[in-house]
Amino acid sequence: MADQWTWDEKTARYRDPTTGRFLSHKQVVSLRDQLTDARQDTVGDLVRSLLPVNPGTDETAWTSGVRIIADRGWRQVQDSMIAQYVSGRGGIHAMTDTDRAVLNQMLRDQKGYWDGFMQAAMNGDVKSRDGVAARANLYNDASTTFFEAGRERALDIDLPALPGDGGTQCAARCRCSWQMSVKKDRVEATWTLGGSAHACPDCVSRSEQWSPYVIERGG
Repeated sequence: MADQWTWDEKTARYRDPTTGRFLSHKQVVSLRDQLTDARQDTVGDLVRSLLPVNPGTDETAWTSGVRIIADRGWRQVQDSMIAQYVSGRGGIHAMTDTDRAVLNQMLRDQKGYWDGFMQAAMNGDVKSRDGVAARANLYNDASTTFFEAGRERALDIDLPALPGDGGTQCAARCRCSWQMSVKKDRVEATWTLGGSAHACPDCVSRSEQWSPYVIERGG
């Protein structure tokens, strides 16, 4: 995203370099979701290329495959998460030491979940190759949270929750977003639903509760 558009640090928004116009919230979220979708089955393809159909078919191949996925799959997931955070933040040149610290902590948290998932797969608790692929792809879905976290940090604000943070029924599949309206003395952040296919009851509740969520700032 940052390669195509110009980042305006003052407003924390992208501009079209040709027209000079700001990208709309709808355009930005569409680009976020395109990035998620483009990487959607990368890890799933890796899983299907390495694992037998189920653990009992070939235990040696299963164990060997999971070990490779634990390393190579995580690198793919991590790349997606980093790309989303950097895009939400405004590009690599907008990244600060604080951003890197926030990003690294988020990655450490996700790596802990990933390692637990890989151990479950190693133990045969995930019963099939497709099951492993489906759960692995959820980590790619969760990269949208990193995009929203990047946008949060771009405005130097603290939001009460982020889409895909696991606090809603749709969990990592959430495609909701925060729509920001920056005023002189405050930011008005509105939880915007991601469409009927993704809006669970919890997200509907958030959209009603935070419409908008107001963060006061110095003028």
